[in-house]
Amino acid sequence: MQKIFRGIIHFHSNFSFDSNITVGELISFAEEYDINFFALTDHDTIEGSLALKREVERKKANIEVIIGAEYYTNIGDVIALFITKEIKKYYNFYDLVKDVKEQDGLIFLPHPYRWHTNLDEIVSFIDRIEIFNISHSDELDRKAAIFANKYNKNVYYGNDAHSIEDLPNSIVEISGNVSLKESLKNGDMKQIRKKRMIRYE
Repeated sequence: MQKIFRGIIHFHSNFSFDSNITVGELISFAEEYDINFFALTDHDTIEGSLALKREVERKKANIEVIIGAEYYTNIGDVIALFITKEIKKYYNFYDLVKDVKEQDGLIFLPHPYRWHTNLDEIVSFIDRIEIFNISHSDELDRKAAIFANKYNKNVYYGNDAHSIEDLPNSIVEISGNVSLKESLKNGDMKQIRKKRMIRYE
């Protein structure tokens, strides 16, 4: 039986220094927008996604919480998903990749044309590339899509919200009869809500 995974990838909670979204707000948001998965990616810590998972379990909500975070490295920010323990604060990208893969996690590349270097060298280690970000310009997202197509990489539509008001601005769906992890690794994704909130060029 095919399942529809509807959720949000790449956003921040109050476990990040620059966000005020609480895990309680996320449960209410999921009910309002029919969300059944969250990929919460706080800066350099999985504590936010762990706290969200505990709250989902406490409230017995029908939401799958991916444990993950957005880590700062020497080539720019990198998202680790489906990890089981905190990644060490690696500065070297390749050390982080080794740790994530040892945990059988996935590596997503957020906003590739904002604060990243050596993209052609690291792309082979990336599972999906972000080609939409609510705070991007159309031009930056087009460049990301061209880059992903050049290397035949799967893509995703990020969010990058730091407030609950911005959270509805990018919601995705994936259809499949496999697990959420396999769907996020290989499945076809579509964006069902899209609104740009440009903050950067």
